[in-house]
Amino acid sequence: MAGNQTQGADNKVVDIYYDHYKDTFAQQKEYLVKRDRLTLFLLIAAIIMIGFLVAPSEVEEKVNTIIQSQIAKLSFDFSVINTGLILVTFWYLLQYYMVVLQIEKMYKYIEGCEEKLSKSNPPIPINREGAYYLKSYPWLKDIADYVFVLGIPVGFIILSILKIINEWSWPTPLKCVDITFLGMIIFFSLLYVSNRKLHEEYFDKKVHPNISRSQRFQGYFTGKTKTQGPES
Repeated sequence: MAGNQTQGADNKVVDIYYDHYKDTFAQQKEYLVKRDRLTLFLLIAAIIMIGFLVAPSEVEEKVNTIIQSQIAKLSFDFSVINTGLILVTFWYLLQYYMVVLQIEKMYKYIEGCEEKLSKSNPPIPINREGAYYLKSYPWLKDIADYVFVLGIPVGFIILSILKIINEWSWPTPLKCVDITFLGMIIFFSLLYVSNRKLHEEYFDKKVHPNISRSQRFQGYFTGKTKTQGPES
């Protein structure tokens, strides 16, 4: 009787944990949808920014035509449209980075859920997302990962640098605002790449308490130090 009660309690715990896993996976799908929408917007923003670099007057005319089709007699000059685009791009790029980092965190959590469920009593052998995503990475997904990890941030870093060079001699009071937020786009993009592709854990003294500053920098760039193998 006691064994049956224990088995029933185990089954209830497994059911609760599986429901939690399903809810977590549903949340992950929402994050993926949000990431895709942000990616589309950023691609559109990048195209407009390139247009401002190549043919600013034509882009200004097109944007004002779109605005006037919605609100008659309303138009903005180039500097206002340009600054607005930079501000909005900065905001959505920051949202994109936060969402992608959350997606990576959730995949690791989902892998842990799948591992616990596969070892439960009774076992539930699930390997739908977490472990597959993190360990069995097809070439196509690997290339897509590089686009999300490096393509978007590096692309906006290059665009921001070109915009700063382009606007440096502009005689407009909005120039300072533009350059400030373009610099912030570069800064946060570098932080994002650092988090995704380098090894920031080497600067955590709780994780690596007994290594020198030079070893921390070496580990940060390579994932290992002279006295230590690669991070697992």
